[in-house]
Amino acid sequence: MAKAEKDEQTKYLRRLQVVATGLLILGIIHMFSMARDFLVPVTLAFIIAITFRPLIRRLVNRGLPAWATATALAAFILLGGLSAGYLISGPISGWIANSTEIRQVLATKLKSISGAFEPLANITDEIKKATAPTKDPEVTEVVVKEPALPAVVWIAAYPATYAAMFTGAVVMALFLM
Repeated sequence: MAKAEKDEQTKYLRRLQVVATGLLILGIIHMFSMARDFLVPVTLAFIIAITFRPLIRRLVNRGLPAWATATALAAFILLGGLSAGYLISGPISGWIANSTEIRQVLATKLKSISGAFEPLANITDEIKKATAPTKDPEVTEVVVKEPALPAVVWIAAYPATYAAMFTGAVVMALFLM
């Protein structure tokens, strides 16, 4: 009888260990996603510093001061990266201006493969019908409308966020080089 209880306890402890390991993995993934604004520039700074450190050493051996070499290289990287971002903004603006045409072309291409997804669309329609609000006067329908301003601010701030991340990474790389 004692052996059976011990086996049950062992199974229970193994299950707890699996659950705890799963929670730990989920916690680590969540931690990295929350620390993305810090980890991306730091990682990029280390990559930039490791990549360009041999060039700086070579130029220092030729008689140039290390601080001047690192500063010039950081300025070149920063100007190159920001210039690339500016140059790519033109085609992206063109895509946004032609978005209705692009959507129409994409819709016609997707119609040819939509037959495979027909059962999924039927299931979605059935779920919508099942969750439709009732006409019962005792049931109050609540509709939450979000303001459009946060979306506009997000769209405007998105490129600036990445420009700031890149600039911060280059400045950190300057101190690491």
